[in-house]
Amino acid sequence: MFLTHKSLKRIKFLCGTWIALAVLNVLCAVVFSLFDVEVKDFIILALVSLLFCFLTRKGMPYTEGKAKLVSKGIKLVRRELRPAEFVRLYEEKKNCPDNAVIKPDVEVLCILLLAYDLLGKSDKVLEVLDEMDSASNEKTKKRVKLIRAGILYDMSMVEEAEAIYGEVASSKLDFATKMSLDAVIRGDRARALGDYVTAEAYFKQNLDASSKNTDPCTLLNCHINLGEIYVAKGEGEKAREHLCWCAENGGETAVKTKAEEMLKNL
Repeated sequence: MFLTHKSLKRIKFLCGTWIALAVLNVLCAVVFSLFDVEVKDFIILALVSLLFCFLTRKGMPYTEGKAKLVSKGIKLVRRELRPAEFVRLYEEKKNCPDNAVIKPDVEVLCILLLAYDLLGKSDKVLEVLDEMDSASNEKTKKRVKLIRAGILYDMSMVEEAEAIYGEVASSKLDFATKMSLDAVIRGDRARALGDYVTAEAYFKQNLDASSKNTDPCTLLNCHINLGEIYVAKGEGEKAREHLCWCAENGGETAVKTKAEEMLKNL
């Protein structure tokens, strides 16, 4: 989360305004009660003012420091396949000299990780993973570990990935983390271990679901994985279909370049 001094002052001003209104209504209630006037409305207004103060304190930092960046990231990275543009925006926000709060958030870092992954910058991906470890809490820690395992499987660092996978798989998981674990098992892990039947079925299933939801990033991931699986299986024509899709629809990503190179070697 990145908050400038200007944003922070605006939040403090609004909170101060709501508190002042609450105090004013309490004072009015006290004064009018001396004259046996009904003061219920003043008490309600005071409580409403305090509620708005609380919502402003909790909601505005999220909106100013995180929500806008997440929304922009989803648009640039997942929908438009312009990861470099999001990296530039993130660095601009992070290095702004007027920042009052610099606190990386796991949700934003997930988008940054995906951006670097689409750009094929493995060293940066690993750096962001370390940042995510530091920024994670008890609720997100296991999910972050699974993301690391998936990335390591993709990098063919199977032994290290298996250690993380085993640790998470043997622990108590909530529903969302179980879903993430299943995705790793049937996708990245299966492919890394040579279980192409399971991996092919998983990416085909995701491809069908993503086609309905029109998520270009997930579509690209499914097509490149299926292309590489078919190359590994020696099924050149099937591989060509998926690699051609990546070459034509890969946007400004390293996946597009990779697909073009693979097509030359088919």
